[in-house]
Amino acid sequence: MTNLFINELDYYETRLASNISDIDREVLVELYQPLIGHQALALYLSLYYEKVKSDDIAIFNHAHLFNKLQMSLGQLLEARRLLEGAALLRSFVKEENGIKYYLYVLYAPKSPKDFFEDTLFKGLLIKYIGEKEAIRLASNYALETKTKGFKEITVLFREVFLSDLDDPAFSQEVNIPVLGRKTISVKTDFVYDEFFNVIESRSQYKRNIFLKKELKEIERLATLFGLNELTIAEIVLETFDPSKKEERINFSYITKRAKDEARYPFLQKKARGKKSIISSKTQLATKIKLMEAVSPSDYLRIKQNNTTPSSPDLDLVNDLSKHFNLSNGVINALIDYVLTKLNNVLSRPFVEKIAASLAREGVETAVDAMNYLLKVHNGYKKQPKRVVKDQSEVAKNDILIEEVSDQEIEDIVNFIEKKKKAK
Repeated sequence: MTNLFINELDYYETRLASNISDIDREVLVELYQPLIGHQALALYLSLYYEKVKSDDIAIFNHAHLFNKLQMSLGQLLEARRLLEGAALLRSFVKEENGIKYYLYVLYAPKSPKDFFEDTLFKGLLIKYIGEKEAIRLASNYALETKTKGFKEITVLFREVFLSDLDDPAFSQEVNIPVLGRKTISVKTDFVYDEFFNVIESRSQYKRNIFLKKELKEIERLATLFGLNELTIAEIVLETFDPSKKEERINFSYITKRAKDEARYPFLQKKARGKKSIISSKTQLATKIKLMEAVSPSDYLRIKQNNTTPSSPDLDLVNDLSKHFNLSNGVINALIDYVLTKLNNVLSRPFVEKIAASLAREGVETAVDAMNYLLKVHNGYKKQPKRVVKDQSEVAKNDILIEEVSDQEIEDIVNFIEKKKKAK
């Protein structure tokens, strides 16, 4: 789904597609939260309780939601995106007289049994919390049903409820609508046509040679490790042997290679990441869109006149993703900020200090990163400056950050550290 810009005056209504039981809410906290994070969980539960505790149709504007959850626009959209990706929410929108009206439909989570039988969900849980903890959680939902050595003495339905089937109550066709349990399938962005195009262009294999279970596992691994169709297809071709009757694809090898690729996600040719909501066509808006659209390696290449980034610089941006868990958009905004400050020098100590601050602040999009960096800079300079907007109008003469001296750079870093300690 395409994320649309949300104005705080736009209205939203929540509807339930399923009954949400106590065990469902436990599953959300225990099993889904490690996958979607606490902000997405808070959004789900807030929408749910607003609906069930309302006597009428629960309609609010988004300012109510921003204030209630204490989230920025970027954080709210990312939380919504995570719920949609985990098949817990479907979002709809219509516009009338310039006002957008959003409809959020909540779905029940998978049952514990279905969750642990789904290789994608189970794999993600193991990835995030480790196999030992995942097994411990699964054991909490294991039911003891063995009855060997016992004789069953359970009575039958008809022995308890001696119903008179001639009673008119059994012959009347009365339609009583009841909300049941409903889940939706997980949507992935894995495009099989792109995968098969690579396979067929680089080998003699046709798409019908793959088994359905093989393709599902390939899709799972690609989704789990964030690999695009080109990358996973090349890895599959390294190990695929159709002459074998069993284990035609060495998935253990693919898993190892996928982990290696995941360590350097910015080297993949097709960038995937979190997006800011920018509809303006100004120079600054275009720059932000570029930050969100390309990988850090490509952004570095653009910043240095289309020359290949050095190995130390590539290692640095990889560490930003791996150790600080920053998105591509945030990394690119940070790169742009530091290169502007240091006359096109990417200083690792300076970058890592600011990256740590961005990570602690939970910054997730390029716009939020630029806002934060501007606020820190403005706080240090002690003079008002305009903050980058995350909506439509951004003036053509807006400048990301002005150049400062080396001493000011060091002072800014110290200001950041003092600001964090003061909190």
